[in-house]
Amino acid sequence: MKLRRLSIANFRGIQKMTWLLDAPFACLVGPGDSTKTTILDAVGHVLSSRYNVTFTDADFYDCDTDQSIVIEAVVTGLPDRLIEERSQGKNRSGIDAAGNMSHDPLDDGVVEECLVVRLTVDQTLEPVWEVVRPGDEIGDRITASERAELGFFRIGDYADSHLRWGRGSALTSMTASRTDATYAVVEAQRQARQAVHDLEDTPLHSAATIAQEEAKKLGSAPFADMRPGLDPGFGSGTTALVLHEGRVPLTNYGLGSRRLTSLAIQQNALAGQSIVAIDEIEYGLDPHRLVHLVRHLRARTSAGELQVLLTTHSPLAVETLSTTELFVVRSDRGVTTVTPVPASLGETTADTVQGVMRERPSSLLARRVIVGEGATECGLMRQLLWIWDRELEAARQFSAVTSGVTVTNGGGDSQAPVRAAALARLGYPTLLLLDGDVTTNRGHVAAAATAGVEVVQWSSGKALEDVIVDALPNDALQKLVDLAVDETSEESVRGSVGSRLSATLNDTDVSAWIASHSESSVRAAIASAAKGGNISGSAKVERKAWFKREDRGERLGNLLIENLTKVESSELHTNLARIKEFAYGTPAPAAPRPGAAE
Repeated sequence: MKLRRLSIANFRGIQKMTWLLDAPFACLVGPGDSTKTTILDAVGHVLSSRYNVTFTDADFYDCDTDQSIVIEAVVTGLPDRLIEERSQGKNRSGIDAAGNMSHDPLDDGVVEECLVVRLTVDQTLEPVWEVVRPGDEIGDRITASERAELGFFRIGDYADSHLRWGRGSALTSMTASRTDATYAVVEAQRQARQAVHDLEDTPLHSAATIAQEEAKKLGSAPFADMRPGLDPGFGSGTTALVLHEGRVPLTNYGLGSRRLTSLAIQQNALAGQSIVAIDEIEYGLDPHRLVHLVRHLRARTSAGELQVLLTTHSPLAVETLSTTELFVVRSDRGVTTVTPVPASLGETTADTVQGVMRERPSSLLARRVIVGEGATECGLMRQLLWIWDRELEAARQFSAVTSGVTVTNGGGDSQAPVRAAALARLGYPTLLLLDGDVTTNRGHVAAAATAGVEVVQWSSGKALEDVIVDALPNDALQKLVDLAVDETSEESVRGSVGSRLSATLNDTDVSAWIASHSESSVRAAIASAAKGGNISGSAKVERKAWFKREDRGERLGNLLIENLTKVESSELHTNLARIKEFAYGTPAPAAPRPGAAE
């Protein structure tokens, strides 16, 4: 079986959603509260094999019970037992590769037969499951046993239930006869009762004798052999049976082992093709187990045995995926969208997104992204956001963490605009911080702006270091040089600045440098040395840049914050204000709708 289309209306945090799906492996990613888990819950409800699914007012969007919950799932790859005429065969519809529905399945090789299963819940809170056909308002009821034929199962917070022989447990379905399991429990209970009955002269017996004598004084029944014993009705059900490793019950093992064992049991219990949903696949798993599980599930889907729907907040899980397995979930005022990497973007963009997934997977788990051209910009912006967050938290305002902002390294002047554009096309509000001293990337920068990226670029010919050195007052410029000495060495700083001034510098006193040379030439030399590289026209060995590491960019951010009020008329101040507006200027997200935690 395969889920091909899912529509949701008025369910928890989703007022409206339609997801066309033609992938055997689909990982939902995106920021928290984007309704990822709600999507899996909706699939679980509409395809549930239970007849007693419970709903409350909180399951309705905005708790408005006047608007019914409607969830529709289009399922293909149907088992023969389900599409017999005496079952649901007469209710089959058709769906083509583009997700278009037809009233009847056609034998043309283009349209695939399917069932449209609809779950409706109105203000009575009674769920109604039907099979409908396109354009029909009313369908035929589908029973819980028929829905069980669709083979859906969910790995979530109740994995331990499948380690027992209880009602609805996969272990129970794997047992040849439920009567056999019940008999085993009953016989074990009888033997245990006999073992306790045969005990003599224990403290339990002393207490029983006292109870017997005291009861006589009150005129109770004429007890003559009161003794301890096991209650025949306690634990007589199959729920008392649980898997053990030797003498140790599996319920005593770690969460990861329990989840993996539960998944293995459920997979084995379901014959034929199945649909499995796993919420937060990384939960309880070590990194190596997580990677192994993802690869195992992918192998099952490649063999046509399984369709996998999962959510994750793990960068490691994202790194393990390919672009075709990734679906970005976003929620805006009740409208949820699920976006794959569009085929129309072409192989280049797909490769770019794949690069982001491999190198910067946290970008895909955020609400909005700031792409820094390189390591310096990335470290600088992370530190500025950290400091701004502390200020806002002290004022009891929303922070960048609450707004879901993340900073990512764009990988250089040629790569950063392409990555920013790819993120914007996937629906992420994106800002690109870029140097202005390179002209070969103009086409990519223009394409990023066309894709919706907010481009913050320093003026022509200037890099970040140029803008900072231009803006800082002399006392702060001294602190910049001192910071460079701490990060590299005094000899390196004197040598790199001195070579650009064509002078031998005996100290790192900026005021002394200015006294011996013009201020403009000193500032130009400091900016050039900070950027590194050869002096124009020189054959000398390339010198390393001062701040081309994220941790050094963070220290640079501290220096800028200390002096930001002193540079208010500068290009530096103007563009940092634009970045701050991007991170904090939009209204804070509303509190999640009832049931919309994910």
